[in-house]
Amino acid sequence: MGTLEQVAAAKAEIIAEVGRGGLVVPANEVLLEPHLRFHTGRLVTFGREGADVCVVEAQVRGHETHALIDAFGRRAMFDFSFSGRHYLQDALAAIGAFIAIGYTLEEAKTGARAVEFSALRGHIEELPGGGLLLNDTYNANPLSMKAAIDHLLAVAGERPLVAVLGDMFELGAGAPAYHREVGQYARAKGVRVLAVGTLARDYLEGTQDGAQDGAQGGTEGGPDEGAWYATVEECIAALPGAIGVGSAVLVKASRLLRLERVVDAILTSPAPRTAPEPGAPGAPDDGGRR
Repeated sequence: MGTLEQVAAAKAEIIAEVGRGGLVVPANEVLLEPHLRFHTGRLVTFGREGADVCVVEAQVRGHETHALIDAFGRRAMFDFSFSGRHYLQDALAAIGAFIAIGYTLEEAKTGARAVEFSALRGHIEELPGGGLLLNDTYNANPLSMKAAIDHLLAVAGERPLVAVLGDMFELGAGAPAYHREVGQYARAKGVRVLAVGTLARDYLEGTQDGAQDGAQGGTEGGPDEGAWYATVEECIAALPGAIGVGSAVLVKASRLLRLERVVDAILTSPAPRTAPEPGAPGAPDDGGRR
């Protein structure tokens, strides 16, 4: 679409088609406001404090999220069957629509406990040696990348943090800056980045490994260091030395890159016999096999 304003305009075509029907929209979204001015039907807002539907407080426990939801002045505690806190925004939109068509906040609890995502969206699997894999390869943009990194932190516990991040497509002229921003965000959170693809190299700008190619993948070092692979195949070939035993690993990219191939390679790689002690050859900080 070229710009975020044009994306908002395209989304707003729904508003025109709804006519006098009801709309459920994010609260205080500046880019949508010009398109909402002439809407004459019911408007339900969600998201921020003060919206019709919002989160009062929330806590991630294992693979679930427990949240106190406020909807039109009524409050109820929900148990959601997902661990990514950013998915609460989607849940708020669903609750807003649910209530708008005549159901109650209490009735929404049943569905909250049984949410099922489509494939490749925030799927968590345990890895041999105590590791964890967060598969979020369906698609990516700067906002969802940061949200997925936060999700990784929420479920990782004390595990070393690794993110295999591929190209984000269709971002226009600002693509390099968006990739740099995501890379900086990951490093600030203590996540080591393995970048995959031409655009993805900008994730590592400013790091020691930013100018290195896939042959240098899996180098030793702290969270500020990473590695770049020009292709998915190069990344897969380097995986045995790039991700240590017991790591929490996020894999995410735009759909076109089909980065689920990396997920498949991680899941089918030989399991370690034992998880090495810290500092021993093959330990997470040593770049050993998973």
